[in-house]
Amino acid sequence: MKHKILLILILVSIFSTIGCTYTNIPEPTETATEMPTATPTSSPTATPQPTPKDGLTEVTMEGNAFVPQTVTVFARGTVKWTNKDSTPHKITIMGMVTDELAEGDSFIWTFNQKGTYEYSCKYHPDMKGTVIVQ
Repeated sequence: MKHKILLILILVSIFSTIGCTYTNIPEPTETATEMPTATPTSSPTATPQPTPKDGLTEVTMEGNAFVPQTVTVFARGTVKWTNKDSTPHKITIMGMVTDELAEGDSFIWTFNQKGTYEYSCKYHPDMKGTVIVQ
């Protein structure tokens, strides 16, 4: 029985020595990582907005196109469309269609309400324009 106790004591001391042994584990080292650098970008540029006009703004019909295609007017501003083409045009705007405009003919419309008004030619559907009322 003494031998068993002695054997147990020896085994306990061996195991406790093995379990408490210091093992040199290297500390994690910091590695230099390259930080991403910001690439300068150009700041977005504002699209210049057309300056609204008082009074009369003129649009021509030339080469089966409205020139300029977009106009900006103040409320109660007037737009005058003049046909400079040899082909006739009819302007469709706000559900209304003008009489046929032969070369040299004009149509005048006063815009009282703010908003964006799309218009087109009844004869040439690809011929489109916009009036912005501010």
